[in-house]
Amino acid sequence: MAILLLAPTGCREVTEAFVHIDNGEERPINVYVDDVFVAQVNAGHCRRLTLPLGTHQFSVQALANKSTNSRSEILYSQSHTLETGNRPYRTPIYVLNPDGNNRYCEVALTDPDTAAADNGDPIVTLVSHQPATESLDGNENRTKILGENLQNEFNAMLEKTRLYDPRSFFRVDQTNHLFGPFPKSVFKLSTGSGPASAMVRIPIGLHQKLSRVKAVTDPTEADLELLQTATEAASSSISMK
Repeated sequence: MAILLLAPTGCREVTEAFVHIDNGEERPINVYVDDVFVAQVNAGHCRRLTLPLGTHQFSVQALANKSTNSRSEILYSQSHTLETGNRPYRTPIYVLNPDGNNRYCEVALTDPDTAAADNGDPIVTLVSHQPATESLDGNENRTKILGENLQNEFNAMLEKTRLYDPRSFFRVDQTNHLFGPFPKSVFKLSTGSGPASAMVRIPIGLHQKLSRVKAVTDPTEADLELLQTATEAASSSISMK
C-alpha cells in the first residue's frame, strides 16, 4: 500500500477541446453542435466553446438583418474531429470562421521592461514557430547577418511572419492568447521557447499582400519594402489594454 501511495500518478490526459467561434458577419449567428443550440455570437465577436473530444457536427445560422435586407441562412454545416494529436496533456484549440471573412496571423510581444519605446509599451512583431535558419547572438551579429545581402534580410523578415491559411476551420497549435484586445501583462508570461504569442485578425487585403510577398523567391528591394510595410500594418492592427 505504501508503495502505491508513493508512486507518481502522472499528468491527466485532457478530454475536452476549446473551439473559438469567430463571427465575421455583419449580423448575429446561431451556433449548433450536434443539432443542439449552444451559443449566439454577435457581429464581429468571438465566443469560446468547451467541447468533449471526438467528432461533432457544427452548424452555423446567420440571422436575418432588416437593415441589409438579408434573410436567415445556413452559413456552415460540417463535421470535425477534435483531438489532442501528439499532445494528450494539452487542451487543443480550434477556430471556426464560418463565413470565411476573417483572416489571421500570429504575433509576439517583447517584455515591456526591455522594449525600446519611450512610453514603455510592448513592441509588437509577427512571429513564426519555424526553427530559425541561423543562430543570432546579439544586435551586432544580427545587423551583420541581415546586412550581408538583400536575400538574407528578406528571409530574416519572413521568419517573423506566420499566416494562417484562409480556412473555415483550423487548429491553433502554439498560441497563448486569442483575439483582442490583449492585456499587456499576458505577454510577460514565459513560454519556455521565447516570448508569449497571440493570434489576431487582419484585413483580407493585408493577408493577400503578405501571402503574395511571402511566395517571392528572388526578392527585390521593392519586395523587401512591401514586406516591411505589410508586417508593420499587421502589427498596428493589434488592440492593447
